[in-house]
Amino acid sequence: MLMKTMTTSLALLFSLWLPIGLPAWAESAAPSAVADGPDAMFRLMRADSKGLGWGPLLLGMTPAEIERHLGLKLALIRGHADSPCEEQETTVVVQGRTIRLSFWTRESRLILNSIGVPFLDDLQKCSVRRFALALKRRVPGVTYVPAWDNPGVTEPDDDGPTYALPGTRRMAVGIWCGAEPHIDLYTLECSDAQP
Repeated sequence: MLMKTMTTSLALLFSLWLPIGLPAWAESAAPSAVADGPDAMFRLMRADSKGLGWGPLLLGMTPAEIERHLGLKLALIRGHADSPCEEQETTVVVQGRTIRLSFWTRESRLILNSIGVPFLDDLQKCSVRRFALALKRRVPGVTYVPAWDNPGVTEPDDDGPTYALPGTRRMAVGIWCGAEPHIDLYTLECSDAQP
C-alpha cells in the first residue's frame, strides 16, 4: 500500500511539473542516460540559431552569465601560456561530466571560447569515425576542416578531426579519441588569429 501511495504521489508530482517544460539541454538530464554511444555523446550539444554549446553553456558567454546559469562562482585560472585562445580556464560539472571551459578576450570582454567534454565510455569504444558520423547525423552540413599545422592530412586519416558548423558563424567541433578522449566545441575566430 505504501509503495502504491508513493508511486501515485510521484506520478502526480511529475504531472504537475512536466507541463511547465524543461529546457532543451535538460531533456536527457540523468547522467546514467548518457552512456557514451556516439549519438548519446552529442545529445546535450546545442547547435542552433543561438549558437554552439553544451547543456546550458553557449560559446560567447561571459563568466558572469555562466555563473548565473549554473548558480555557482567560477574559479578561473591562467590558461595555457602558448595559446592566446585559452587566457583563462576552469572546470564545471554539467550532467555528471567535468567540463573544461576556456576563455579569451574579445572586444575587451572575457568570453567562453572553448568547451571540452570528456567521454565517459572506455577507450576501446572510442572511434573517431563513429563519433564523426554521429556528429554529422546530429548537425547535417558540418564540413571537415584540415588541421592548420598539418594540411596534407585527409579526413579518413585524421586522428583528431575538426568539423566546422554550417552557416556564417565560425564555430567547430573537434573529436579526440587518444589519451583523455573528448570533444571540443570552440570558435574558429581565435584559432584563425594564430600563425
